[in-house]
Amino acid sequence: MKKNKKPKWDGKSRISNSVYRRRFNEIFGRTEQDKINRKEANQRYYKLDENKEQKRNYSRSYSKRDYVKAKAHEYYVANKMHWGEKNKKKWGGMRQENEDIKKLHEEWAKENGYR
Repeated sequence: MKKNKKPKWDGKSRISNSVYRRRFNEIFGRTEQDKINRKEANQRYYKLDENKEQKRNYSRSYSKRDYVKAKAHEYYVANKMHWGEKNKKKWGGMRQENEDIKKLHEEWAKENGYR
């Protein structure tokens, strides 16, 4: 008796032939109407007052987290280092970091336990 060398089909994987590739979007893709319906549903959801309040409360609680505060401060300092640069190139120029601001930030980070 000759043994079949093909692996048994698992019922999940699909044969990737040219017909399947051509019809992939037809089978699994979303139509334009699906996209419009999803967009309208999102707009309706965010127009409701209780959802606006829920989103506002989440944003407030998120911004009070310690690691978020630290990240926001680092972003603020990184951008503040470059304030007042008059001669920097508009596109692709290297930024020169202001050492005083960087030193003050490092001191702040050590005092607050971020370093």
